[in-house]
Amino acid sequence: MNTIPRLLAVVLVAALAGCATADFTPYVGAQQNWPTAPGSFVKVVNSYDGPGRSGTGKQYTLPVYFGPPNRRYTVLGSVDVDTPVGRLFEDSEQIATLKPAVRKAGQHGADAIIVVAQNVETRGYSTASVGNFSSNTSFSGNYGNGFFAGNANTTGSSFDSSITAPNRRGKARVIAIKFL
Repeated sequence: MNTIPRLLAVVLVAALAGCATADFTPYVGAQQNWPTAPGSFVKVVNSYDGPGRSGTGKQYTLPVYFGPPNRRYTVLGSVDVDTPVGRLFEDSEQIATLKPAVRKAGQHGADAIIVVAQNVETRGYSTASVGNFSSNTSFSGNYGNGFFAGNANTTGSSFDSSITAPNRRGKARVIAIKFL
């Protein structure tokens, strides 16, 4: 019976895990006097995704702006992210969506990113079920002098378990920038 909880854990991790995609599109054209602001909400995000995850090569740590930064910059390009969220041991859905963006922007020399759009959607559900049944039947009989005596004993036990989890995907579009 000890293998059933392990099997459920493996199935759950497999259902909630997945691959993130982050596509970089370079900005082409004359740099402009991009908008700045005297203040903005900023969160520092590290791209490290934990042991055993894909893309765990070089780590990047960048400030993530949720509005225009307070200093001048050039635009390197945009990053579009599509990633699973709700994984075990994840900081938050927001961070899960931004980590691939930080990694991709860092690979292209960015000093920071500006979030343009970000959301999380549910794309169906995954269900994992496990069942176990065992039975024990015994019969004994006695035949002699035209007399038959028999005895039958049947016992059974059953264990069933299932779990349903939403398949959630995070999407983000960010601008990769380099400060002047």
